[in-house]
Amino acid sequence: MLRLIFRASVFAVLATCLALAQSSKPNARSSASFVGRWEVGTGVGSMTFYITLDRDGQATKSQGSPHGTWTMHGDEARITWDDGWRDVIRKAGDHYEKAAFAPGKTFSDPPANITGATRTEPL
Repeated sequence: MLRLIFRASVFAVLATCLALAQSSKPNARSSASFVGRWEVGTGVGSMTFYITLDRDGQATKSQGSPHGTWTMHGDEARITWDDGWRDVIRKAGDHYEKAAFAPGKTFSDPPANITGATRTEPL
């Protein structure tokens, strides 16, 4: 009987630890939360342009080379454009932002600019 109580206690402790570990993990955003048309800043004054992220990983923009591809990386959408620019769209507090990386820079380099991003049309 004592052995049964010990096993049940160990099981309860392990189950509690597992539940706490699962609840403390950050929730990764799904790609669906980024699919759609985004109005983003150019980094120059209040000028904006549009980025569209498709479900199939294709991306288009209304400024510069219009074609690119995008993937999820953690909680952010990373876009690589045919003209060499790279953009990241991510949640920043209670809003979204777009960080731009100049040609030749990687996503781990400091961005050329960070501007607001607003999804105007979900797909």
